[in-house]
Amino acid sequence: MPELIVNLDSVALLREGGRALDPDPVQVAAVAEAAGAAGISVQLREDRRHVQDRDVRVLRETVKTSLTLTIAPGDALLVIAEALRPDWVNLVPGGDSAPGGGAAGGVAAGGREDGLRAAVDTLRQAGIRTSLLIQPDLDLVKMAAGLGVQAVSLHAGAYAAQYGGPGEAREREMIQNAAEYAQKLGLRVRVAEGIDFRNGEPLFAMGAVNGFEIGHALVARSVLVGVDAAVRELIGLMRTARAAGPQFRA
Repeated sequence: MPELIVNLDSVALLREGGRALDPDPVQVAAVAEAAGAAGISVQLREDRRHVQDRDVRVLRETVKTSLTLTIAPGDALLVIAEALRPDWVNLVPGGDSAPGGGAAGGVAAGGREDGLRAAVDTLRQAGIRTSLLIQPDLDLVKMAAGLGVQAVSLHAGAYAAQYGGPGEAREREMIQNAAEYAQKLGLRVRVAEGIDFRNGEPLFAMGAVNGFEIGHALVARSVLVGVDAAVRELIGLMRTARAAGPQFRA
């Protein structure tokens, strides 16, 4: 059974858009965990567009499953990560202002490997496990393994854009191949970005994927049925798809 990691960025964005105190990502995290989520994820951006320092601090104190903090590998954000000590730090290589969280242009663009390696080493010394958000590309998976991360987060944005169209099978195969290769290299595999209740099922069936990080689709569904029901519904879809397996891999 793959893990569901609930991303709370859209919850925080909704709060910031209303210039209000609610909805509180901390409260949503508690409901999601009670409904069966295996982890909570937030991205702390340099511009603090949605998630705030207070959110991460309180989540670190209250999350009972696993907390993933996504950051760009800059010095200031690394200092925060070292101090808060989340269970995972997911590094966004291209900077958090780039499309798709920075990974859309490719992690190796601009010769960022040295900076990423330094960030991974810093976090390792602090006892924090690391992952890297990358496109589903075999060369990038190999590079990530060489940096010493424990996991990769495969960006599914291209797949989501092609879902239902002529490019869907190709994009799905790229995710499948990247996940299997990462698994062979000893890395845990998450899939993130653009996954929803419709396009997720073919991905949920992939045995090489350990977990799925889903945010906006869950928040959208929660508007209609509530957080508890939305999380339980998605976990049910994941369980059914994984049990069916090969039929989604055509």
